[in-house]
Amino acid sequence: MNRYTMLELIKNFFTEEECADALKEINLSQPLWKKCVDTDMYVLGNSFLRNQTQEYFNKHTVDSATVELFRKKISSLFQQEVKFCQTLSRPGFQIIKRNESNKPCVWHYDTILVRFPYNRDFLDYENFDNYFENYYVFGLMLSTGLSSFDYFPETQSNFSSIKSGTPLCENHHDLVGDECGNPNCKLIKFNTVEYTQGSLLIQSKKILHRVGIKDIDGTKEQRMTLQAYGVVKNDIMYLIW
Repeated sequence: MNRYTMLELIKNFFTEEECADALKEINLSQPLWKKCVDTDMYVLGNSFLRNQTQEYFNKHTVDSATVELFRKKISSLFQQEVKFCQTLSRPGFQIIKRNESNKPCVWHYDTILVRFPYNRDFLDYENFDNYFENYYVFGLMLSTGLSSFDYFPETQSNFSSIKSGTPLCENHHDLVGDECGNPNCKLIKFNTVEYTQGSLLIQSKKILHRVGIKDIDGTKEQRMTLQAYGVVKNDIMYLIW
């Protein structure tokens, strides 16, 4: 049974010192940052969402003390064994420059969770539905300053490989900003979760969301997070990205 609600915020999951060490690690690896042309975000690590080609399996995952510490802390939080996969990549980092563009604040669902080639690591895997006992989307805030997460609670559903029903507003998916072209759009008011350095946001439902629009504030500061997905099989959680 899933022990978390749709969204859960765990404050001080990382200490200030642990965050500082993580930021140092990310900045020292700046030559390895890759910019996503669709969102203007920068990625450190091997993200399947950004690299859905054979290269994903050939690319080396960045060795990271921060990711290993995250694994240990998740294991303690969930009180269960947590592992990395042999083939699917380990968690990585997302960097957003607050003064470049609003493109990182695109409305989306994390449907990539159901599209991973899980059969590479789970030999009896056939489809996402009913295979995993639980699944989670993790976002750990590493940078300082107030950050946010916007979402429409009425869009929540279980992650599934089977498309069910009609979205409340198809136009909102991949929308940057709040000017929806659908005259009958029912998505009027979104909720916002605000979180600070060291806070962990856990998402256990598919939900329409975005990086908080007010996070793109024109300053030279960078918004840095550790990003991961967790899937549970036979009471073992596997962290992937």
